[in-house]
Amino acid sequence: MEQKPLVSIIIPTLNEARKIEGLLQELQFLFGIEIIISDGGSTDDTLKICANYPVKVYTGTAGRGIQLNIGAQAARADILLFLHADCHISTEIIQQLSDAVGQGRMWGCAQINFDDPAFFFKCLAFISNWRARVLSSCYGDQAIFCQKDFFYRNGKFPEMVFLEDLAFSHIARR
Repeated sequence: MEQKPLVSIIIPTLNEARKIEGLLQELQFLFGIEIIISDGGSTDDTLKICANYPVKVYTGTAGRGIQLNIGAQAARADILLFLHADCHISTEIIQQLSDAVGQGRMWGCAQINFDDPAFFFKCLAFISNWRARVLSSCYGDQAIFCQKDFFYRNGKFPEMVFLEDLAFSHIARR
């Protein structure tokens, strides 16, 4: 019998062939996870690339809110991590999420950093991390996590094409 994963990582995709492989390669080094790809109808090689990795793939209508909800429905873990295909996460993330939930956190997000060292991106990261910490307003690029039962009690992601992450944050912080 397969062990239940600690964290279900849900990645919405739509023509992400240029970025998805790098993320999937990174995720292979994490333990206690399941990876769920929720594709919105890619016409590039996204699904072909995903087929080379131990992931579950679900296809449906485009729109991140819809796609994230489809992925969450398929998740087996009690902790959900919503991650964009162009993100990178640290190898410590699973332990950090487990610790946060163990300390009673129902939801939250990671800090964001950019690969580009330009001043603009440093400012953007500072403002985004401040907004998440002080206002509890998270972007999907910040790896939003939540307990699965909290996710369903609060109505899931609004089925929006864009800014579903901020809408979910608004609902969750209440």
